[in-house]
Amino acid sequence: MLKGKKIILVGDHHQLPPLVGDETFEETLEQVIKDNPSFEQKRELEKLLEESLFERLYKNVSHDYKMMLGIQYRMHENIMKTIAPFYKNAQEELQCGLTDSDAARDHKLETALFNRKHHLLWLDTPNKPENYEQRMKEGSSLFNECELKEVKKLLLEMNEATATAISSGDLPEGTCKSVGVISYYAEQVKRIDRLIEQLHIPHLHIRTGSVDKFQGMEMDVIIVSMVRNHNGQGDIGFAKDYRRLNVALSRARELLICVGSTEMFTKHAKKKETRAMYQHVLDEVKRQDGYRLVGGAE
Repeated sequence: MLKGKKIILVGDHHQLPPLVGDETFEETLEQVIKDNPSFEQKRELEKLLEESLFERLYKNVSHDYKMMLGIQYRMHENIMKTIAPFYKNAQEELQCGLTDSDAARDHKLETALFNRKHHLLWLDTPNKPENYEQRMKEGSSLFNECELKEVKKLLLEMNEATATAISSGDLPEGTCKSVGVISYYAEQVKRIDRLIEQLHIPHLHIRTGSVDKFQGMEMDVIIVSMVRNHNGQGDIGFAKDYRRLNVALSRARELLICVGSTEMFTKHAKKKETRAMYQHVLDEVKRQDGYRLVGGAE
């Protein structure tokens, strides 16, 4: 930067800092501190989590020298509505550049849970002990068996729906619907990988990863396994960072499905602003007839 007469920076400070290996920055920092209890640079690393250099520059530079590229072409407009508040300010707001979202982002899938008019769903796993998260005996990562079962059902139904769409002529012969299955926690991703290995789903092209690892990627369909679900004696961990939620919600082109406890995220998160951002997502889901209660009436 010091070499140039002019410097042009392009980025999005509403997304996450760089990934370290396969783990989140927080997980890496946690391990570094665990291995080095007197680690002197802890606060410096924590500052990187709170504010990147790009964000610091963007906030402090004059309005005459910055602008927001506020038109997105990736996702259906109904999915975009979940992340719009992250980009709204006094001068600008996020807009959809697709002339006809329904035509451009038609997933062509019909299942018992959703049809072609649906682009946003939340499968609500009740905040009950049988659905609670579990922690690895060794390590800090978490997993959720209840959500794994729901992910399995979704993948099987989507594979069948893709086959049906091909046979009816709605999708070309040989189509593989691209599906990303992501989670806030590395252990849940490992278990999702093991689950997928056991399934016969030839009409789906699947990629898995942590939310952090999926930054910059996009798929036709995204399933987000949210993991956190407990008795309220604690917070929601990595999921409280609005940048991580933004990344999770903005990977899908045609269909976004969240799997997790609405009560956990909208009522038990410690901070008011955290509860509010998840409430916005839930409100948008309900406005679009995308709320589904697991094991009960809608």
